[in-house]
Amino acid sequence: MDKSFFGAPIHIKVFMVGKCKRCNNVEKKQIYDYGKLPYREVEQKMDEVVHQIFPIPCSKCGEAILPSSLTYYDELRKETIQTIGIQYNVGIPPEEYEKMQEGHRKRHEIFREHEEEFWEEFLSYGVEHFSKIIQELKKDELIQGLIAVGEPVDKEQTEGKLRKQVIIRITEPNKQKAFLKAANREIVYDHLLDLGPLAWVPEIDIQKIGELRTRFFVLHLPLDEALEPLRTKWIGKVIRKGKGDNEFLFQRIHQLTEENERLKEKITRYVHSIEELKIQIKERDEKLNRAYEKIRLLEESGEKIYERDPRDIRKIQELKSFIRELIEELKSRPLDEKDEEPEIKEAQDAGIEIEQTEAIDLSALAGKIIGIIGGERGRQARELQYPFSILTHNGEENDEDFYRVLNESDILVILTRFVSHIAMWEAKAYAIGEGKPIFFERNINIPIILMNIAGKLRD
Repeated sequence: MDKSFFGAPIHIKVFMVGKCKRCNNVEKKQIYDYGKLPYREVEQKMDEVVHQIFPIPCSKCGEAILPSSLTYYDELRKETIQTIGIQYNVGIPPEEYEKMQEGHRKRHEIFREHEEEFWEEFLSYGVEHFSKIIQELKKDELIQGLIAVGEPVDKEQTEGKLRKQVIIRITEPNKQKAFLKAANREIVYDHLLDLGPLAWVPEIDIQKIGELRTRFFVLHLPLDEALEPLRTKWIGKVIRKGKGDNEFLFQRIHQLTEENERLKEKITRYVHSIEELKIQIKERDEKLNRAYEKIRLLEESGEKIYERDPRDIRKIQELKSFIRELIEELKSRPLDEKDEEPEIKEAQDAGIEIEQTEAIDLSALAGKIIGIIGGERGRQARELQYPFSILTHNGEENDEDFYRVLNESDILVILTRFVSHIAMWEAKAYAIGEGKPIFFERNINIPIILMNIAGKLRD
């Protein structure tokens, strides 16, 4: 590893970045300045600093913006070092985070307690996979290992020739162990321990130091008990296969980790959606207040007052109701809850009695396009003949066809038992925003569904 880099100066500033939901202005606010320090000192300081996330005002319209990311910017090199997305409602409780911080600070002490055992396990693992681990070593690591075992070293040799020299000349197990310890000393002490568990990103190290070494460090690096959940997260991200019984365990951890990450992203999207809806309600309330003020002034002046379009007031009430429902849904769903999968497929269309609707008045639907979302109703819809069109979507994914059905339909119908939660909320929000009628049905029989909504429209 290039030691000179760790002593080089760097000047990191931290910014919160977010996009205004009202005017689309991108706002950037500096929240911390680490100052001009050597990289190693900045790295250590980052272990102690916790950035507080808070809304920032939009410089154009004054609306509060919920930040979506943190940007780390190097003022000396005029470049962005890293951008990290902010996840909401998935934070670690303060008391638990403090225990993790304490375990992070004690990492050198904890490592020393298990140092001998760690190296013994690593060197046995290294001898077993010697030729493969040699392929992961960089030139300076190969040179350090060769020097440690007394082998002649030509520092001008290429990395490939040095690897070949190691494989040919170092074949005795004890000599291999001595070589591996010297070659990996800097990775362990100057990289893993200096960074510490809270700052280590194994997914990146797979590319830098190789899969075999990263895998071993993930499984065996000594950690404080409070940091063990972090190891589980690492396993889920970098280890997808194992041996024997462990193979299923690693695969399951990987699946659960990916699922947990998706749920965190979904919750964050919900939070931002709620912010957008709050702004919409705020804008409508402002318009309503201005209208009330105008009415008051007109009443005082004695001029004729024109009533506000009741459709606007109804839409405001619908949006408020939608926000309340969505917030209650989010509160009631645990973090690991999955959207229900659609339960019934096309085969359940069998046994439909079309005759039952022959005497039903469907004139309220004439000339309309009916969008039915949920399950597999496509075949049934194609077999029926009506003076209006029917579009269908299974409601499993919010793909291009899903949005086409929303856009092209005059009336929307949601089959509540066979649609994902996110598709249902998306359709409901779209219907409210566009002023389209939307109905929620438990039936799967299209003629009965049409009979129900036609009756409701007439009422």
